Amino acid sequence: MRAAILLTMTLPTFTIAQEPVILKHDGWVAAVAFSPDGKTLASAGADNVVRLWDVGTWKAKGVLKGHKDCVSAVSFSQKGNLVATGSFDRTARIWNLKNHSAEHVITNHKGVVLSVLAIDDVFPYPFVASASVDGTVNLWPSAGHEPVVPFLRGHRSWVNSLAMSTNHFGSGGSDGIVCLYNKPLNDRKYEALEGGAGEVRCVAFSPNGKLLAAGNRYHTVRVWDVDSKKEIKTLGGHMSDVWSIAFSPDGKTLAAADTDWKKPSKVKLWDTATWKERSSLDVPGEILSIAYSPNGEWLAVGSWDKTVRVFRVKK
Repeated sequence: MRAAILLTMTLPTFTIAQEPVILKHDGWVAAVAFSPDGKTLASAGADNVVRLWDVGTWKAKGVLKGHKDCVSAVSFSQKGNLVATGSFDRTARIWNLKNHSAEHVITNHKGVVLSVLAIDDVFPYPFVASASVDGTVNLWPSAGHEPVVPFLRGHRSWVNSLAMSTNHFGSGGSDGIVCLYNKPLNDRKYEALEGGAGEVRCVAFSPNGKLLAAGNRYHTVRVWDVDSKKEIKTLGGHMSDVWSIAFSPDGKTLAAADTDWKKPSKVKLWDTATWKERSSLDVPGEILSIAYSPNGEWLAVGSWDKTVRVFRVKK
């Protein structure tokens, strides 16, 4: 299963093991995320749990149980002190990884929670940002603290995705808009970047925070320069929905899930210097989430076929 069949890509120093590690869930996998130290992979899905895997050995190291419906989002904080999840049960949860229990359950959303961010580098104490089909982005403190900002309003429809860089916070929604907020978030001010290509499924910042990318429902990934707020590139040629995108840690590659329902899918790998497609990875099931490990060695792909496929990336 883990035998590496190495394919040389367009760039001779860029190779990927096309025979991935396969990790299994009992339902479709909606979200994947690596811990900041790169030692743990979290995967969440329709079996209502978050599974924790040891990176390298890929052995199970724990399960987070408590949600009553599909776990649609998972996030590690920057310092690794916090894990947050969002669910179809309309809650977000803050987890203690030492005993695998939820320290705080957020029940204020009026719809499914589609995206979360665990944040511990903005305020004196950690908090969670949660985005929902109720059209809001809410900021919730860790247990024992008063709310920092009740909500951030900028969308007119479902908020599907959240992302954060050192200086900015971004959200993308079904209204086709990407909202760009400055940190700190107390003033709630934002600038709306019109997507112009249908519903925004996902957003991601480049590692240096200078680029913001958004995957759209219809065939494209759009890329903006954060400082000028101008769109610099539209990446076309995707089959249908771009459900998830991720920049490699060195910023040289943008991975985008190329998904069409009931058809084999791909992860397209774009060179951010030339915006040309480097290569693609074939996945049998529809792709819902992708994530790079912090050292750039692994690319995890969560799929509708109840698996996480972990590809080894070498540079």
